[in-house]
Amino acid sequence: MASLIFEQNDANGGISDDVRLLARGPNSEAKNFNKCMINGYSFRTKDHEASMKSQNSGVCVTTDDEVTYYGILKEIIELNYFDKYKVLLFRCDWVDVISGRGCMKDEFGFILVNFKRLIHCGDQLIHEPFILAFQAAQVYYVEDEMCRE
Repeated sequence: MASLIFEQNDANGGISDDVRLLARGPNSEAKNFNKCMINGYSFRTKDHEASMKSQNSGVCVTTDDEVTYYGILKEIIELNYFDKYKVLLFRCDWVDVISGRGCMKDEFGFILVNFKRLIHCGDQLIHEPFILAFQAAQVYYVEDEMCRE
């Protein structure tokens, strides 16, 4: 999926057709998918892979501030803007990396995450559980039997 690149103003100083198109919103219901290929990774939602032996629902994204968020892919959503632009979104449950209660690095340099400590999971209005799919990298989670709460 390519990034959306467009000019904000046309040659006459007005609003471009691209901005008008995006401002109108998607032209159809959002489509949901159980899996997709993007950035060279094969992603699946957590529910879809429940009966499978492989794991493809682990997601991470690093912000411009160099904060890395770790999450589980819950939903894959496609927004269609009149067949000119299609935007793929990932809705994830994100581990709380801000307070330090949900994520830490051990003495060997491994990142430990606690999915009982979530942030931005969408249960409050201020939470933002979505990322653009092209921003995602894939991670694999292994349960550590020694670190159970």
